[in-house]
Amino acid sequence: MILIKQTLGLFIVDKIKGILITTSLVLPLFSALTSLNRWGGDTVIFTSVFIMLLVNKFTPLKKGSLKTRIESLASPLNFPLTNLFVCDGSKRSSHSNAYLQGFFNSKRIVIYDILLNQVNDDEVLAVLGHELGHWKCGTQCKVLSFNKFTLLPYSIRLAGILFLAPSPLL
Repeated sequence: MILIKQTLGLFIVDKIKGILITTSLVLPLFSALTSLNRWGGDTVIFTSVFIMLLVNKFTPLKKGSLKTRIESLASPLNFPLTNLFVCDGSKRSSHSNAYLQGFFNSKRIVIYDILLNQVNDDEVLAVLGHELGHWKCGTQCKVLSFNKFTLLPYSIRLAGILFLAPSPLL
């Protein structure tokens, strides 16, 4: 008894329809995410404050010359800095890092503790200047937009490999 009545032609047509339906859903989703990212800020999609709070411990950066210099660096760029934190990244890695994070007009700068221990204040400011440059130039939005369009051919190729490959059921 044959349970599958689908012909190879019908199988291929169904797979093409599936790819078209998936693509018609994926592209608007990526467009919406790009719009949200532009509206809400560069890090809305990439690093959620809430997720990071579950993973790391954040302590406010102590008042002093470094904090004052960081605020002075962010101010002319109109970066909506609301908090400066030190992250306990050294408990998981020896990699030093700093990043910007937040939603809308509530942004934070996070500096890994290991960065503060490895370099002097001028070098910390250089790292943060680099990160602020990404924010000011909208690099995250541009990369996401570019990836949205480059994802389509890869999605179609992957769908072809997964769904148009010879099936043992045919």
